[in-house]
Amino acid sequence: RAPLEVLDPPLIPRLLELLAPGSATAADKAAPLMILRGLANVLANQDVRSLVVPHVGSMLDTLSNYVGSDGSVQARLAACTVLLNACSLLREPTPPPDAEALA
Repeated sequence: RAPLEVLDPPLIPRLLELLAPGSATAADKAAPLMILRGLANVLANQDVRSLVVPHVGSMLDTLSNYVGSDGSVQARLAACTVLLNACSLLREPTPPPDAEALA
């Protein structure tokens, strides 16, 4: 958990910038898949979920480029996994401490 807290700029916004349309990374074949799978894993990790909550909206905005795209099936599946894990996070009966930022 500590390494995620001390990164400057924060890790999640940096990863989302790499997925932005027009970026060299987004045009790559393997990089978006690895980033999307990493985001899905962070959302599923109970220990760091509270650090991710402020960035869920940006994540969901980024997913639109991959969920309905003509890109690879693997990237679409990874994007759908991010969506599923984000929904799970937002549906928790006791939201993480930073969940008020989404309200």
